[in-house]
Amino acid sequence: MNVETLSDELREQLELEDRARSDAIAGLPQSDATTPTPAEIGAVAAAREVAKSEIEIARRSRTEALDALSNCQSALEQVRQARQDIESETPPVARNMDALIGKRDSAKAVYAAFKVNHKLQRDAAGDDRLVQVVWAVVVVAGESIFNAYFYTPISDLGLIGGFITAFFVSLVNVGCAFLGGVLGLRYLSHIEPAKKLGGLIALLFFACACTLIVALSALFRGHADAMSAGDLDTATLMDRAWQAAVYSLVDLEVLDLLASLHSFLLAFVGLLCAVVGFWKGWEFDDPYPGFGAAYRRKEKAQEAYDDACEEEDDRKSKWRRAHNQKLHDESRKLDRSKDRMEANCRGFSQTIGGAQRLAEDTASLAEALIVAYRQENKVIRATDVPAYFEDYPNAEEFSGLDQEMQNIAKDLPNIQNRKDQLVKQCTAEQAEIQAAIVGN
Repeated sequence: MNVETLSDELREQLELEDRARSDAIAGLPQSDATTPTPAEIGAVAAAREVAKSEIEIARRSRTEALDALSNCQSALEQVRQARQDIESETPPVARNMDALIGKRDSAKAVYAAFKVNHKLQRDAAGDDRLVQVVWAVVVVAGESIFNAYFYTPISDLGLIGGFITAFFVSLVNVGCAFLGGVLGLRYLSHIEPAKKLGGLIALLFFACACTLIVALSALFRGHADAMSAGDLDTATLMDRAWQAAVYSLVDLEVLDLLASLHSFLLAFVGLLCAVVGFWKGWEFDDPYPGFGAAYRRKEKAQEAYDDACEEEDDRKSKWRRAHNQKLHDESRKLDRSKDRMEANCRGFSQTIGGAQRLAEDTASLAEALIVAYRQENKVIRATDVPAYFEDYPNAEEFSGLDQEMQNIAKDLPNIQNRKDQLVKQCTAEQAEIQAAIVGN
């Protein structure tokens, strides 16, 4: 039964008893009896029943308080055991990082040795090779779109055929220039004479290849313009223009490049795109050959090690969060048990006080009713007043009930002490749980 409900019922009963005082006096029958009348006996019995009911309520409240103390003590022991079990858990075993550390240190050592051996004081250039490739693709696309116009008149497919022809010419031109930058320009800065000479040879080879491609395409377009006035079909025109271009290149008739505006523009755009291709090929990797590769190996080994460390940290963090969550749950469980214990102990204390007051008030009310009855009865009696009228009830019949109530009340200090001790123990346990959480 709820403690607040009991308190409200006790207050209401006291109010009813006070209001019933006058009615009770008037309700006691007047009598000429010389021994205690049934009315007097009934008044005392009613008071005794009320006192017994209050004692029963106090007894149940004490039982609830004692049960709450026991439950809190049990919960405290369970939380302590659970905390010990949780704290005895070991974090996940870390993976073996020796291999990754070895690769990282080895790559760093190779990179440092490369700098020393090749007398390099700077760090390697950033790994932006994809950017240079994209630039080369953009150059190929731009040159193809620009030159498609010049090849359209001599193609059976019109603009599409002109674009396809221009695309393959630009792809070969920019591709050779890009390889010239990667294998030629970069190796010119090498410390070893043999590799420097190889770079020079590669540069000259790809430069000549680009010049040949540009010259052939320009001469081909110029001779096609010169022959287009005749009655030749497209296939014959292209075949004769290509032969004329080859012969002009063999005879070194380079002035034919200026034979028409179209051939001049093709030569100019082709050489410009070749220069851009050489530049982007030179920037494709670190200008010093091999330095960028050593740098990338070092960075890759470091990244693999960092990823492994991050993975380990994540695993440990997940375990730590789960570990701390378990401790939090135990702390909340102890909080709830402690709150229930304190509420029951407060209820017991309030019930004891209310029961004592109500039992005393009820006994006093019974005595007052009997006294009032005898005073009224004396006035109208036809016989002498009995001797027992002079001895007013002293509530002796309540002595056993009073003793029982006192026995129940004696448990209150002990219960309060047990409650205070348990609160201290619970607080200390929660402090240890919090310290364990902070320590993790």
